[in-house]
Amino acid sequence: FGKMLAGYGKQAVHHAHAGAGELHLRPVLDLRNPQERQQFLEIAEASARLVKQYRGSLSGEHGDGRVRSPLLPLVLGEEVCALLAELKQTWDPAGIFNPGKIVRPSPIDQSLRAGLPLPDAPAAYAMAFFKGKHDKDILMWMLSTKMMPAVGALVPIYVLAQKSHLLDTQLALIIVFTLSNLPIMVWMLYSHFKDIPREILEAARMDGASLWQEMRLVLMPLAMGGLASTGLLCLVLSWNEAFWSLNLTAAKGGTLATLIASYSSPEGLFWAKLSAASLMAIAPILVFGWFSQKQLVQGLTFGAVK
Repeated sequence: FGKMLAGYGKQAVHHAHAGAGELHLRPVLDLRNPQERQQFLEIAEASARLVKQYRGSLSGEHGDGRVRSPLLPLVLGEEVCALLAELKQTWDPAGIFNPGKIVRPSPIDQSLRAGLPLPDAPAAYAMAFFKGKHDKDILMWMLSTKMMPAVGALVPIYVLAQKSHLLDTQLALIIVFTLSNLPIMVWMLYSHFKDIPREILEAARMDGASLWQEMRLVLMPLAMGGLASTGLLCLVLSWNEAFWSLNLTAAKGGTLATLIASYSSPEGLFWAKLSAASLMAIAPILVFGWFSQKQLVQGLTFGAVK
């Protein structure tokens, strides 16, 4: 495997489950680069041929057959795969059970994921993998900042925004929303990161990966479910935030909350406009949450007792 990767000028992070006799191989590739995505496909096919040559078995992570299914004809043979397809067509012609696995699989590069660190990721990374004496105290202090009512910090933040000429700007809201959600983001990512085996990152360091490569190419893809759920939760919290939007913005930097509040005036409530604006505010989050519910559930249950 090492010689095959050397032909592509690449290295791989690998670790094994000794009891099960299973070897995990993770080539270090930038999947956002089209050339390296093509190399990923070529390396996957070459790996499958190696498995067949040494009479091994090919598996996907945690039994997920989507990754291995397109490679099964190389390992099992075309005749066996054709027989499996015939059996599937007989007993499950609509493809209800395990769609896209074994039979009629989707392309192997259809659902590749490449992650970038969130602003809170470095803090969660440091406390999860480089434990310090006061980590728990820092985490509790960060969480305690959420216990103070927002109105308690209104005057100093308003004065700072005024002195910085940031009143009625989107930049002011971005800064406030980021800082107010930071404790939750750190806590969630910390819980995800600490459940990732430390040995995987150690293997990456032994193979010469830098700190940035370790986070970008190894840690972020492994924690993609946690990143997705954390990002979605913070999006919902920021989207629904009305207090800061109403007090720090007006016409130029106002959000939908400011628009909805404007329909309440001394002349009365404009119910039709109020209802339409409220529906518009709900729809994007509802649609986004529906399409990303798999990542959200995976992230929120990661590390739970199974």
